[in-house]
Amino acid sequence: MRTRKPILIISVLAAVIVLGTAAPAWATPKFDTIEDAVAYIKQLSAEGRSRAEIAAEVTEIVDNRVTNVNSWERVLKWPNMLPFGSSFNTDEDDFDKFREQKNSFDNDVAADWVWNSRYGQCEECGCLSYYLLQQAEVEGNVRIYSSAEGASTHDFVVWGLEEGADPNDPSTWGDDAYAVDGWQGVTLDREGAAANKHMFNNGEANIADRTRAHDDSAPVWQTDSSSAGSGFGDDCLMELLFGEAPGGEKVLEFARNFRDEALTQSAAGRAVIATYYTVSPRAVQVVNAAR
Repeated sequence: MRTRKPILIISVLAAVIVLGTAAPAWATPKFDTIEDAVAYIKQLSAEGRSRAEIAAEVTEIVDNRVTNVNSWERVLKWPNMLPFGSSFNTDEDDFDKFREQKNSFDNDVAADWVWNSRYGQCEECGCLSYYLLQQAEVEGNVRIYSSAEGASTHDFVVWGLEEGADPNDPSTWGDDAYAVDGWQGVTLDREGAAANKHMFNNGEANIADRTRAHDDSAPVWQTDSSSAGSGFGDDCLMELLFGEAPGGEKVLEFARNFRDEALTQSAAGRAVIATYYTVSPRAVQVVNAAR
């Protein structure tokens, strides 16, 4: 019996550590429905809460609601903690199937799915944060940004951007702009965002505005407020090249349909979309410089 006591003690301590660490992933959600969450954000806004406070609440809601498929959180999710447990996790299989749907790129579809399934990556967390803020009709610009360095990308939301702000220059975002990142579980002002490795990685990452890829009703973002009437955004190469060209609207319509009907239906296609939104802003700069 004496030889078994150390084993028993170690087992109990291990269980306590695992359960304690897993608590955030298993935490009871504050709201049962996504509509309740939206109503709560509306209430905070009506009470006159600061943008920083509301942004932090949105981050907490998303962080508590969603288990990140591509982070350490998934290891603590049942049955992943068991040997070969992920092989029996049908939720992750459902997530892969969801990503294959042609409309999984739409922010409202992604927000609804990730809320109910509680599984997602930074893209779904970003869509959920964007959805909550937009449906709550908060004041201020809400945009979905994508940070890319090499083959690695990370999506997050920025709320409160000043008109004409440059995605790659947080100093232009404004004093009351906040990055809402449910995947990381952090809410950051512009200085904090600039210092965050997943968002800017010491200035090595390129930030692209991907809002219209998820919400085609969103206005085209103008990084130069003086060009607000030009009809195309400084970050979209296709709109720059064809936005005002004869027959250009048909070309853009075809490109959007190809994106939505074909590319979004596979992981490879989604990678192409992410690459475009990463490369496009730099390509636009080259074209504009050559004119």
